[in-house]
Amino acid sequence: MISNTQIRPYRYPCAQASGPKIHLAGLGLRFFNLSGQQRAAVLVLAAFACSVGLLSSFSIHAKANTVQAAIIQIQQHNTALYDENIRLLSARAQLSSKERISKIAGTRLQLFEPRADQVQRM
Repeated sequence: MISNTQIRPYRYPCAQASGPKIHLAGLGLRFFNLSGQQRAAVLVLAAFACSVGLLSSFSIHAKANTVQAAIIQIQQHNTALYDENIRLLSARAQLSSKERISKIAGTRLQLFEPRADQVQRM
């Protein structure tokens, strides 16, 4: 492959061509040109805004913790209900078992399964 040495890379235009540069470094608080009372008012407003932000953050955090505690409590209640449901299903299965029903029918109602010689087919 033959390389062409006549191709020059593209150069971006210099920043000086667009206009003079503005240097803001080192201005500090002089940039705002505020009087002493105005600076104090700005500082008080900034402190107030920060304190309101912190208080709202604490409030949101407290509400989130309250909701999280409620979620945990509801989950524990759901687990207890699930366990009780399993227990009740097991008790129902035991109460409706064929052996228990035939035992109760024999003791309380004097009902028994017929023997083969007691059944007559028609």
